[in-house]
Amino acid sequence: MNLIPENSLDKKLVKVSGYLGFVSHLAYYFTWVYWIPQPYDSFWLRLSCSLISVPLILIDYWPKKMTRYLEVYWHLFLIYVLTITCTYLSLKNNERKFILKSISIIDFLYPQWLYN
Repeated sequence: MNLIPENSLDKKLVKVSGYLGFVSHLAYYFTWVYWIPQPYDSFWLRLSCSLISVPLILIDYWPKKMTRYLEVYWHLFLIYVLTITCTYLSLKNNERKFILKSISIIDFLYPQWLYN
C-alpha cells in the first residue's frame, strides 16, 4: 500500500528546507533573545523545530519503506514549524509588529518559493 506517489516531492527541495529549518530556528532564538530582545522566546520550542528538521536533511538515508511517508512528514513539518510555532510565539510576544512582519515573510513567501 503506497500512500504517496513516488517522486511527488523534490528531494533536493526537502533537504534545503531541512537545512533552513535547522539553522534558522536556532538563529532566530539567539536573534530574539540576545540581539533584538523580545519579551518571550522558547529555547525548547526552537530546538524542537530544529530537531524535526533533521530527518529532512537525512532523507537520503531513510529506509525504503519510510520514504512513502515523506509527504505526510513534510506537511506535518510545515504545519508545526511554520504555522503553530510562529503563531504561538507571536501571541506570546503580544503580536509585536516586528515579529509579525518576519512571520508574514516566512509563512507566505516561503511556501511560494518552495512550489514555484
